[in-house]
Amino acid sequence: AAALRFTGGTPARIAIVAAQAGELLPLAGLAEAARRLPGLLIVVPARRMETRPPTVAERAGLLVVAAGPYAGSVADLVVTPVEAPSMAPSIPIAADDLTAIRIAALAARLAAVEPALSGAALRARILGVATPQPPGPPAIADPAAINWRK
Repeated sequence: AAALRFTGGTPARIAIVAAQAGELLPLAGLAEAARRLPGLLIVVPARRMETRPPTVAERAGLLVVAAGPYAGSVADLVVTPVEAPSMAPSIPIAADDLTAIRIAALAARLAAVEPALSGAALRARILGVATPQPPGPPAIADPAAINWRK
């Protein structure tokens, strides 16, 4: 929460929230941060979230992403996984973490084109280009292929 408060005082528009392996992020704290920082989109890897799905009100500036097939009811968006780049053999990157990075990059490209969008509006625009995948969350095959400058 302290890191998000700090981020809210900077020009940053998108934040990725990470956690240590095995640690679950508290949904209530993230939802409260998103409510208090309406200009910020908070992107969270699904495997790092508590298992209770966020309510509609809690989701406003919060985007929970997962790699690959439907990853449970906490994900708002599923992205086709890609192989993680080899940063260093001793530093593996989990698929959901890489997915959060890819979606944050997509959000940053959108924020560059439409800087007035709030965190909730960034979330809505990203979900708006996703393909519905009932009964699971919508999906994006390749975030890098989306061009906001059309």
